Amino acid sequence: MKLMLYLLFAGSLITSSAIAATYEVTIDWAQRIAFAAPVHGRVTEVLHEAGDFIEAQTAIVRVDDTPYRHRITISESIVARTAAQHRSATDALAREQELFEIGSLSTVELDRVKLTAAVAESAYNEAVAQRELARYELDQTTIKTAFDGWLVEQHTAVGQYLNPAASDITLFVLAPAQRYLGVADVPMDVAHRISLGASIAIAVGDRNYLGRVVTPRANSTEPDRYLLHLRFDTDGGSLLPGTTGLIDIP
Repeated sequence: MKLMLYLLFAGSLITSSAIAATYEVTIDWAQRIAFAAPVHGRVTEVLHEAGDFIEAQTAIVRVDDTPYRHRITISESIVARTAAQHRSATDALAREQELFEIGSLSTVELDRVKLTAAVAESAYNEAVAQRELARYELDQTTIKTAFDGWLVEQHTAVGQYLNPAASDITLFVLAPAQRYLGVADVPMDVAHRISLGASIAIAVGDRNYLGRVVTPRANSTEPDRYLLHLRFDTDGGSLLPGTTGLIDIP
């Protein structure tokens, strides 16, 4: 009888120790990415405001592109001129090479023509590179994002002058879509049982998401407690920061 009672008591301890505790999780964006000015110029259009959902490659801000279009015109003219000079120098080198091979041209004269051709080729390649740089800068006058996201901050105004050297000035802030961070305040002993990279299910409303621990023991404002950070994706769903969910930790 005593043995049976002992077994029943031990079994109840094992069962109770396996019961999971539930903790509240507060949802936030997983990342907030600040954008600075990519080019010099005056803002001509602000196309989106804070709170807008932005699809990848959507224009958010436009800068006056007039000087950049002029640079392309100039660079294309230089490319055309240096291309003609390069062709002329290459043709001259071919003719002089033939003369050299039949003994009608000295090595010194051939080397001089080779040098002229090399200089012409270098000038042409530099002109092409400058044209591509001008095209790149023109493209940068339309400021857009490479990913879907939420515009969480907009600090740009029409007429504002942008200067890439002022890297501490943020134009706008985007949070990548469908990527979230769950933060739970848990007791210290619970936090010490959780390892980096561990998977924990997060219930938000009637949906469940698989979270991965990215910070198991962040500092909490409460004594003997830690903040548990979990990264998760919604696979098409959308959550607002401040939304709460639940996690169960054995």
